[in-house]
Amino acid sequence: MRSSALSLTTAALFAAFLAVCAMIAVPLPLTSVPVTLLTLGLFLTGLLLPPRTACTAAVLHLLLGLAGLPVFSGMTGGPGVLLGPTGGFLLAGPVAVWCIARLTRSTPAHPFWVWGALCAGLFLLDTAGTLWYCAVTGIAPGQGLLFCVLPFLPADVLKMALAAAMHRILNRHTPPLPR
Repeated sequence: MRSSALSLTTAALFAAFLAVCAMIAVPLPLTSVPVTLLTLGLFLTGLLLPPRTACTAAVLHLLLGLAGLPVFSGMTGGPGVLLGPTGGFLLAGPVAVWCIARLTRSTPAHPFWVWGALCAGLFLLDTAGTLWYCAVTGIAPGQGLLFCVLPFLPADVLKMALAAAMHRILNRHTPPLPR
C-alpha cells in the first residue's frame, strides 16, 4: 500500500512538472508546432521513474489537459488540443516515457544506453506526432518531416544532453525510487 501511494504521489508530481515544462513554448514561424520544454520533461520522467510510474505521470498530464486545464503548450487545454495538429506528440508521451524508463532499467547505467533510450523515445514522439500532424493537416509525410522534425532536431539534441546530464547528477546524489 505504501509503495502504491508513493508511486501515485510521484506520478502526480511529475505530471505537474510536465505541465510546467509544456507551458514554456516558443512558436516557430513556419509551423504550428512550437518548441517546448515538454520533451525535456518527458525525457527526465522516463529516465528518473520506473516504467509504470513514468507512464502514469504522462497519462495524468494528458487527463488534466483533456479536462480543460491549461497544461499544454501556450497554456491551452481541452480535447481540441489533443485532436489538433500537435495532438500526436502529446498522445505519444506515455509510450515514449514508458519506453525510455524500460530501456534504462533493463540496461547498464552507461551514457551510451541512456542516449539510446532517449533516441528511442524521441523517435516514438516524432513518428507519432508527425504522422498525426500529416493526417490532421492533409500534408504529405515528407512535408511533415520538414515541418515537425528537422527544425526541432538541434533543440531536441540539446534537451537530450541536458536530460542525460541531469539524470547522471541526480542518480549520483539521490536514492533510487522503488521499481
